[in-house]
Amino acid sequence: MVRTKAKHKTLLQLSRSDYLHNGRFKDLVHEVLVALTFELDVERAGFWVLNQETGALKNLFLYQKEEDEFVKGHTFERSTSPNFFEAIKTKLIIKIDDAVEGKLTDEIKTSYIRPNDIKSMLGIQVWYKEVILGVVFVEKTNNMHRWTTHDKIYLTTAASYISQSYSSQLRIKEKGLRQLTEASYHSVFKDSPVPMLIYDPDSFTVLDANNGAISLYGYDLDEFRQLTLMDLRADAGNTSKSSDLDYEQKLGTKWEKSEWQHRKKDQSQFTVEISGHSTTYRESRARIAVAIDITRDKKQREEKEAVIAKLEDYAFYASHNIRRPISSILGILDLVKMSWDDRESYEELMANLQIATMDLDEVIRVMNAKLDLD
Repeated sequence: MVRTKAKHKTLLQLSRSDYLHNGRFKDLVHEVLVALTFELDVERAGFWVLNQETGALKNLFLYQKEEDEFVKGHTFERSTSPNFFEAIKTKLIIKIDDAVEGKLTDEIKTSYIRPNDIKSMLGIQVWYKEVILGVVFVEKTNNMHRWTTHDKIYLTTAASYISQSYSSQLRIKEKGLRQLTEASYHSVFKDSPVPMLIYDPDSFTVLDANNGAISLYGYDLDEFRQLTLMDLRADAGNTSKSSDLDYEQKLGTKWEKSEWQHRKKDQSQFTVEISGHSTTYRESRARIAVAIDITRDKKQREEKEAVIAKLEDYAFYASHNIRRPISSILGILDLVKMSWDDRESYEELMANLQIATMDLDEVIRVMNAKLDLD
């Protein structure tokens, strides 16, 4: 109970931190990671940033309690750790009591668990709006640990402070980039894993692009500044006036999300969800556009809808068509019982029974074809 009270006291201190409310994101993350190592009695705590385009998970800040220092840590690639990445993308809390023998760490044991002598890990997703910004992981190296509910609650609250601090930086950015320090600007915009573009609201010319946008589209900053948001559309130059007006209107509406087809530098197309808001750039009126690649999500949604439609068609066909031949067969069988001694009537009924059976066979064949979800 004493340990729980101590945690709540630290949580209260973090909630009143100047770093939380004045947008000093890096300082707040440092403060949170240090608190985690002491309050959860762990040797290491890190904040991992998720690259939305490549899927790489990079340890941006790693605090080592024994050395009392921050270092840049490891990078996990989706291609070499697919199951580990799936857990990170789908589980809010990643609980690994036994990191040495646990199945979830199989893919990272050689490259990360054993070299760092990690015995247990506990992680939680950090969200900004509808995007996973990254993951906070705490790690035990001295001994294996069974994580408790209180550990999870504390880590969840600490992660929410990181999200709030990131949001605070963006709110400060909205008041004008000139009000931010160079370090804050770098943290909020340039190094954000969320692709963002700053553009002129009148000409739609790109004024600046962060690393997330550069990674997503493939253009460098100088190339971006030669383009407009209209040029990024997959069908640029071949759009109708009404389509252009709709695009401009959606871009100009604060935080309204809209889906469009965009083209990368390599000419590949993808579905992007865009939202934005007004800001100031170099003392001039501007807008920020947040561009999220939703190609994979949209494809999965369409595939799911196609399967549902196929199942609905199957159910409708089965309920309306299988009854007819079955009713015919049952009726004929009743007539056979009544006409058993009448040879002529019996043969006619057998012929009708064969027809009804063939009809049922055709219905079943069509049903099987409809149920083929490949």
